[in-house]
Amino acid sequence: MSGTPRTIAPVIVSCYNGTGAVIAANRQVMPDTTYDGGIKYPTATTDPLLGATCAEIADGEWGDVQIAGVALVAAHAAFSTPMTKVMSTAATGRAVAFSAGSGVNAQNGGIAMNTALAQDDLLEVMLAGPGIVEQGA
Repeated sequence: MSGTPRTIAPVIVSCYNGTGAVIAANRQVMPDTTYDGGIKYPTATTDPLLGATCAEIADGEWGDVQIAGVALVAAHAAFSTPMTKVMSTAATGRAVAFSAGSGVNAQNGGIAMNTALAQDDLLEVMLAGPGIVEQGA
């Protein structure tokens, strides 16, 4: 190993918030097919995720969504095990540990690379990529 830190470049796309409310920074979002390029908070744990917001996006505005690389994502609660898969809570876009039951479909939001002590602490999440849904084991 060379001793040079790895680099993980983000991939960012502009997306439109037409939800009628602000979408917070550092939240996982899904496509909103009501609008071309639209996003919204996931409505269920089975909704495929697009990525994570880079900053707050006001209603009726375009904003940046990171779809690849390591993104900052708000934790739903304390998160004690790094290198664990995450999924998103419905309606808030916060990250929780992947917890789908055997044979149950759920989104894979990526892998949390650090821990969080409380809600809204930022997790470094290596994003799984847009649209990943898998079954629990």
